[in-house]
Amino acid sequence: RTDPFTAYGAEADLAIDFLPPADSAGYRTVSIPEPTIVAMYMNNRAAETLAQDRLDDAYWWARGAIAQDPGFIASYNTLGVIFRLHGQLEAARRAFAFALERAPADTGSMHNLAQALTALGEEARADVLRRKLAQLQPRPPFHFFERGRAAMGRGDYRAAALFSKEIERDPYYHEFHFWLAQAYFRPGQVGQAERQLTLAMEASGASAERALYAAKLDRLRALRTPH
Repeated sequence: RTDPFTAYGAEADLAIDFLPPADSAGYRTVSIPEPTIVAMYMNNRAAETLAQDRLDDAYWWARGAIAQDPGFIASYNTLGVIFRLHGQLEAARRAFAFALERAPADTGSMHNLAQALTALGEEARADVLRRKLAQLQPRPPFHFFERGRAAMGRGDYRAAALFSKEIERDPYYHEFHFWLAQAYFRPGQVGQAERQLTLAMEASGASAERALYAAKLDRLRALRTPH
């Protein structure tokens, strides 16, 4: 008989969506294996407990994420940050180096490894990475974000294009999505604003931030609901 906890049997794909079907039509979809979804969740929990200075709990969440999907690189970066904050600089270096080896163009891993090498006194190796970072990121982090905020301050809601450029460089920073949501909302692009608020909520590491974004989403959806 059919397992009541499985939609179409054990081999079924798991679909997770945060938007109603009508709102998600037209978006590009990506199939993510279930172990990766679990790893993403556990890595988010690691980031959340890390923000609360609960390093031991964060460590076990990050290790659990790696066990679920050893190919999910973000977990190694999280583990490296935990080691660094715990004073285990060599362990942090190894975690960041492993992440960079698996994803050689990942600027986050590169930046973290450069910091770890500097802390270990290996400034020459850190400089090599920083020069490579400068080539990969000719404009500094937050460049387009700050320009977008300035445009918003002038009432120029074409700022959405600037926030979108920043998201292309770092798609996992919640505040970029939050500001893009505001840029979409002001000229009345409510569906796009809702999408970006959802992404901000997914990307946020702390429960307080997620609660804030969830409340804003509820209010936004209330505006779209006919009375």
